[in-house]
Amino acid sequence: MNAQGENSESRRDSPAEDGGKRVLYTINKIDHDLQINCNKEKIEWRDCPAIEVGCDNGWKMNHRPHTIARLLYSKKYLYVRFDVKDRFVRCVADQINGEVWKDSCAEFFFIPGSNLSTGYFNLEVNCGGTIRMGYQETPRGTPYLITQEDAKEIKLYHSLPSVIEHEIVQPIEWTIEISLPFNILCHFAEVEPPVSGDSWKANFYKCAESNSHPHWLSWKHIDSPSPDFHLPKFFGEVKFG
Repeated sequence: MNAQGENSESRRDSPAEDGGKRVLYTINKIDHDLQINCNKEKIEWRDCPAIEVGCDNGWKMNHRPHTIARLLYSKKYLYVRFDVKDRFVRCVADQINGEVWKDSCAEFFFIPGSNLSTGYFNLEVNCGGTIRMGYQETPRGTPYLITQEDAKEIKLYHSLPSVIEHEIVQPIEWTIEISLPFNILCHFAEVEPPVSGDSWKANFYKCAESNSHPHWLSWKHIDSPSPDFHLPKFFGEVKFG
């Protein structure tokens, strides 16, 4: 972004209108590698708790797409999924590390651990499956972006075409599913693969800056007068189960 346990249908973490309190999400562990594909009914996701990315933080907008995020992990991978009920959908960024936040985009920012001074990762994917990912030592600092070789190691499924030049104004649903190898994180910082009981800091976002209805939504409440996702002090807590 460049702007300033139970069945998942019944179990959701509420939008984080929490006034700055800790928000906790537990990441289920699976004992096998998850296949990244168009099957939205995988049993692993059905048993995975869902996060509602619905906090508008008091920022002015007139479109708030219903956005659900989920996380899973295995020994080698972190799995991220977004399901979005959207309108006014457009995506034109089709190069790795391009300006995906201007398109209909879902994002996951995280710190491996709880030390806010160690920097954070930002994983951003538009609805067409173009990825931007980097590591930032300080908010708004120059990011260290993934390479083409790193990107080849990230498996990604997207349900919409790679490029949508003409905005889709009708209601439409889209899904992003990502398999992120933990070893890629080690290219940027000292990161140990998580084990049960470990906690990270994180936030989830849904945005679009260059369509007819720009919007900026988060999971964890952000205390800022204008849209800004690069504020790790407002990240919530995710715990590895």
